[in-house]
Amino acid sequence: MGVPVVRITGPGTAPAPDALVDIDGSLMQWMRNKGATALALRPDKVIYAAAGADSPLPPPPAGMKTTAPTCSDDMETLV
Repeated sequence: MGVPVVRITGPGTAPAPDALVDIDGSLMQWMRNKGATALALRPDKVIYAAAGADSPLPPPPAGMKTTAPTCSDDMETLV
C-alpha cells in the first residue's frame, strides 16, 4: 500500500531507522489500554485508526493518497 511500518519501542531504547521511541511510555500504555497492536497515523501525526491483533485497520478514506514518508522522514518526532 506504500506506507511505512515502524516498531514502537519503550523509554530508554536507542533510536533506529525503523522504530519510534515512546520516550515516556504513554503511547504504549494507551495501546495496551485499547488492545491496539497497530496504528494508522495521519500525515499531521494524529492517530487515524487503531486495531487489535485479530482485526485489520480500516481502509483510508475515499480519495486519500496512499503514499507516505519513509521511516527516516522526521518519524522520531511522533512521540
